[in-house]
Amino acid sequence: MPAGHEYYDCQDPHILTRVAYFYFDPTDLAIDPELGFAEMAPRLFFENAALWSTALKLMSLVEHSLSANRLYFEALGAVLAHELVRLNTGAPSSVPPVRGGLAAWQQRIAVAYIEEHLGDQIPLAQLAQLVRLSPHYF
Repeated sequence: MPAGHEYYDCQDPHILTRVAYFYFDPTDLAIDPELGFAEMAPRLFFENAALWSTALKLMSLVEHSLSANRLYFEALGAVLAHELVRLNTGAPSSVPPVRGGLAAWQQRIAVAYIEEHLGDQIPLAQLAQLVRLSPHYF
């Protein structure tokens, strides 16, 4: 989320949730202004394998902070910023999309239900029942 934006969330996870927040100050970045990094839209809960891989590496460095990793940390931060720019400009990911997931009819039903109940908490068990799957698939 960009600075100055508010974020509220409510979840009922069945597993421990890992969260990391990264903030990039556009004035400190040496990124071509034509790429529009400063105008990027806030993004939450989206899939991008290349971005996720880099974020996991950064999270690991934060958890096991060593002063010898400073250059690696800075390099990963730069890569993460560039991955965000690529995502913002619509450039294709260099990592192939994940296969599997819900069938088309299941996706339609789940998306329609979620859109109808955006302001409500939606239990995974309810979504699973709608698409005729066990909650463990989610």
